[in-house]
Amino acid sequence: MKFLHTSDWHLGVTMQGASCEEEHALFLDWLVETIIEEEVDVLLVAGDIFHRDQPPAKALKLYYRFLARCTEKTDLRQVVVVGGNHDSPTRLEAPSDILAAQKVHVVGGLSVDEESWKQCLCPIENESGEVEAVVVAVPYVQEAKLGVVTTSASESEIRDQYQERFSHLYQSLADEAQSRYPGVPLIATGHLTCSTKNIALKRADYPEEIHQVGTISGLPPSIFGDAYDYVALGHIHRQFPLGDSRAWYAGTPVATSQNEDSRRYVLIVDTDHRDDDGEVVVQKHEVPKWRGIFVFSGTRDSVTSEIMGMARKWELTPYLFLDVELDTVEELYEVRAYFDSLVETTFQEGQRPRIIERREHLKQTPEDESPQTAVEDLPSLDEMTPEEVFTRLFSETHDGHLPNEKFLVAFRYISETRGNTSVDAEGAPLLSADEVEEPNIEEARLPLTEEVDEPEEVEEPEEVEEPEEVEKPQEETVEPKKFPKAPDKPVVQGELL
Repeated sequence: MKFLHTSDWHLGVTMQGASCEEEHALFLDWLVETIIEEEVDVLLVAGDIFHRDQPPAKALKLYYRFLARCTEKTDLRQVVVVGGNHDSPTRLEAPSDILAAQKVHVVGGLSVDEESWKQCLCPIENESGEVEAVVVAVPYVQEAKLGVVTTSASESEIRDQYQERFSHLYQSLADEAQSRYPGVPLIATGHLTCSTKNIALKRADYPEEIHQVGTISGLPPSIFGDAYDYVALGHIHRQFPLGDSRAWYAGTPVATSQNEDSRRYVLIVDTDHRDDDGEVVVQKHEVPKWRGIFVFSGTRDSVTSEIMGMARKWELTPYLFLDVELDTVEELYEVRAYFDSLVETTFQEGQRPRIIERREHLKQTPEDESPQTAVEDLPSLDEMTPEEVFTRLFSETHDGHLPNEKFLVAFRYISETRGNTSVDAEGAPLLSADEVEEPNIEEARLPLTEEVDEPEEVEEPEEVEEPEEVEKPQEETVEPKKFPKAPDKPVVQGELL
């Protein structure tokens, strides 16, 4: 029986605001064709189907269109979908009754009730109705649902709790599957961070940290035990096996950032074909690359040469990430216009790349000078505009990089609405410093209790009766109050003297 393992589609994601919808649509079309050509029996999607828990309508349309095509065009016995940390468990499971009729098994999340975990068991039947394998469809699980308590626990105690509780989850489900369907292969899924001593995970391998990976690092593959023939994992965005274990990451099939401009894969596992050690054979199938992603860094001349040498045969518009070294701050606007013009004049319509991120940094000076300019060469504040001051300060605090257009637009907006106008956010005129009347602090002060230790320091309003009559009002004429009442004019409560 053939299983195709994929994960981390992140439908609806954008790359610095640039849509990835076109390549996702092409990938899903390619995936349907691959399922048909490879005669795949079961499709496993190991979490993060969507990039956000409230995906846009276009992302939902891609997803449901793909599932419909799987039903219409393929001979899949089952599609198994589990939620990831980016997915909404309830939203993913909402149409599960309808999808079940199309042989799509969905598990969005798990509750604290261990009895509910049995929803993870998905038997795979042949045409005769006999169960030939079982998929243990485990989604992303929040540690609290497993009883992990980290309050006042040490790092080693937290790590031990995670390992024990995840081991219990996978072992209890394996025991349940084997008791119901003895003697058939077991395939598990998971959406979590696993690693071994020989595998160094990079922060760019996953968009978000889960399960306190920053504290305990990754979980060991031993949490899966020995009952499973294969474990299909999601969350890490590159493809690799977990050492000598039976667990694999498939990685994201479509690059979601410039850090993922490498070969992408789906994995096919055949439980009927095993190696000499009895382990299932895993085959990698490379996903086509429809859009080029280029990251160019260097001087203006070197970046120009790299752009001129770019390949031009891409089905989709290439995306460019530029990081250009400048000699002076004054070159900032000119160099941006230069590269816009270069792209416009060098490439034909339809093959013209899109610059989706541009960064600039100042050339490094000798160690005895600042990263920007020697202090003695800096112009005075009177000689610089506010934007030039902002640009230099930004560079000083960002390793020599200059602000991109978004930062500059934000600065201009703040400067125009706060610094260079005479109205506030609601259009009311603002008073200048000279027009603001200095408040009389003494008049705004009032004792907070009836008994004043030093009444002579309290400035009394005009025509106020003798202090002793104020402190001891007659019961028949004065109502009891917490604060004394001035007879002629109201007193504003202020701070205690």
